[in-house]
Amino acid sequence: MSYRVYPSKELEKIWKKWVSAVRKVYNISIEQLNRNQGYTKVGKKGGKHGFRTWLKQSGLIPQWCRDLNVSKILDNASMEAYTAWKETAKQPKSVGKGKNLLPNPQAGLKIAKFRSVRDHHLTIQFDPTAYKAGRWMVSTTKHLPKPEFKGQDFCVLTDGSTELTYNKGRWFAHFPVEFDIEPTETKKVIALDPGVRTFMTGFDGTDFLEFANNDFQRIAKLCSHLDKLKSEHDKSKGRTHKRRRYKLRIAMERLRTKIRSLRTELHKQVASFLARNYDVIVLPTFETSQMV
Repeated sequence: MSYRVYPSKELEKIWKKWVSAVRKVYNISIEQLNRNQGYTKVGKKGGKHGFRTWLKQSGLIPQWCRDLNVSKILDNASMEAYTAWKETAKQPKSVGKGKNLLPNPQAGLKIAKFRSVRDHHLTIQFDPTAYKAGRWMVSTTKHLPKPEFKGQDFCVLTDGSTELTYNKGRWFAHFPVEFDIEPTETKKVIALDPGVRTFMTGFDGTDFLEFANNDFQRIAKLCSHLDKLKSEHDKSKGRTHKRRRYKLRIAMERLRTKIRSLRTELHKQVASFLARNYDVIVLPTFETSQMV
């Protein structure tokens, strides 16, 4: 289950430091694993837990990361990096195609990718004990106000590991929740027909239903506005328009997020309504190549 979270400015600064520290430790781990193709086992432990112990004893973690007093978060980052490296496929024997085919100097090696500060999703993984009464890492953030959760003051579902995600200026909290699904039999059938002006039209044997009628026009207007901003951005060249290009990029990203949110909300609401009210959903084959 995911929630939109609104931290205070002081708390957001701390969260961003956590994100930076997690990315730093993750990249250090990937760098060492790529270079050494593994690690030297310390004691009896192996796998991701053994790598966590090796990294902590190596002294590679910067001091500013250790000063944040979030060692469990950094441990999770190192173990996550080891899992990602372990699942990375080995490099092929050659690169390129046809006449440009060349031998790969890294053939047979596992080369995992680093995380970038420009990544859209930056996630922090917490242990089950790190969240309590609306706060993460209470010992570090107890002097600051609690973050506001969308729809309620704080989430009380804390049975498992939690996550915080920073996505384009927005914060999201993720909680694992177990649901007991009780199947309901309504014995209803509906046939759907996708469209343009109306997203979906359905017939259940007695009534015709229209889903998201004219909603496409709203999304189309936003897309048209996005195209205009993109055109204006491309025309603003030179150092004199540097600040303007920056503001236009922010406006375009904000508009893309709005379009994506509207589309996602439309899909999820329609799917939720259909799943709650019908047992069988008939979808036609939409073969545009055979249309005349």
